[in-house]
Amino acid sequence: MSDFSNAPGKKTSEFYAMIISTIVGLLVVFKVVEPVAQQELAGTLQTIVASIIGLVTAIGPGIAYIFSRTWLKTKSAKEIKNV
Repeated sequence: MSDFSNAPGKKTSEFYAMIISTIVGLLVVFKVVEPVAQQELAGTLQTIVASIIGLVTAIGPGIAYIFSRTWLKTKSAKEIKNV
C-alpha cells in the first residue's frame, strides 16, 4: 500500500486550495474584488482548478500511451528498414 503522507507540498490539494485562498485574499486587500464576493470567487476558482486537475489526470495516461505506442512503432519501423 502506498504512503501518501510524504507527498511534496505542490502535489497536494491543500496546497492549491491555499494558493487560491491567498490570491483571492490579496485581490480583496487591493480592492480588486469586493469582500462579499470573496467566498464565491474562491469556491469557483477551486472548482475550476479541481476540474482541470481531474481532466489532466483522466487524459494524461491516454496521451502517454499514444506517445509510447507511436515511439515504439516508429522505432520498430526504423529497425525493419535498416535490416
